[in-house]
Amino acid sequence: MDPNLTVEVNNDELDKLIDTYRETKEVKELNTLLNYLPNRRILVASSVNAETKQASPCLIQNSQGENYLPVYTALKHLPKEPKTQAILNMTYFSANAMVANANGKIKGVVINPFTSNLVFEFPLVKKIMDVETQKQKQVRNIKMTPEQYMVFERVAFEKGFLPKKFFENPEEVMTQLKEQKETYLDQLFEESYKEKRMYPYLEEDFSVMLMNVSDEQMVARIEFPTKDVGIGTSIRGFLCWNKEANTTRYFLIDRAKEGIMLSEITKKLSLQTYGQAPVEGAELQRIVDLIQSSELTS
Repeated sequence: MDPNLTVEVNNDELDKLIDTYRETKEVKELNTLLNYLPNRRILVASSVNAETKQASPCLIQNSQGENYLPVYTALKHLPKEPKTQAILNMTYFSANAMVANANGKIKGVVINPFTSNLVFEFPLVKKIMDVETQKQKQVRNIKMTPEQYMVFERVAFEKGFLPKKFFENPEEVMTQLKEQKETYLDQLFEESYKEKRMYPYLEEDFSVMLMNVSDEQMVARIEFPTKDVGIGTSIRGFLCWNKEANTTRYFLIDRAKEGIMLSEITKKLSLQTYGQAPVEGAELQRIVDLIQSSELTS
């Protein structure tokens, strides 16, 4: 069913991020949550005007009588009683915007108030509003053809979003790639997409293979989609994780002006090139040699 019309939203990953932040209270975990949250669809309990038949979000109050907007990441988090007259399905950004534009009458957002009970006070609500609005303006201001936009999104994902997520939590990324393979990669790419209505890919457009090249070194080989290609897009990627040392390297077989190149995205998200890429069967050995050479010199 259309996720815009049903209450059966799936936010398992979001719930995990919320639980992790509530346990750690680390700024890093909060930033990860805030990067993921705005475009997720959530549920808002509402009352219905008997005359106009219009739904209005229900508010809750704290002990000081201040109003907060409760939102829910899944139907299971809503209370059974009192029975909700209507449930609105919207993005978190839309709910956040209601609070930010309420002229101070609503003091913040509460996510899953009867389970997780994560409170975003108004200053954070306003910050989310400002950051996401600026992102949307940047997208609108870029003059591109649809073909150029597809290439732009691919480069942003392959050389920015994916390596950043991998560097931040390699064990989680490797575990999800092992368990969900192409499903997980497709979800990540769609998550990074600014104009989600234009997202063109399916799970079968990706291919994921995990290999243990030594007792310590695990490599995930990723085949990127073969459509919407251009200079700067990649043919495949190699996510390399040394489990014992907890070190990470991210290599790409890259389409460049000079030809097909072997490149690496560093932890500062800069591009380093190692010249023409080897033939496909020799790529992994070349990457392993680069890792071993770096380990020896360090």
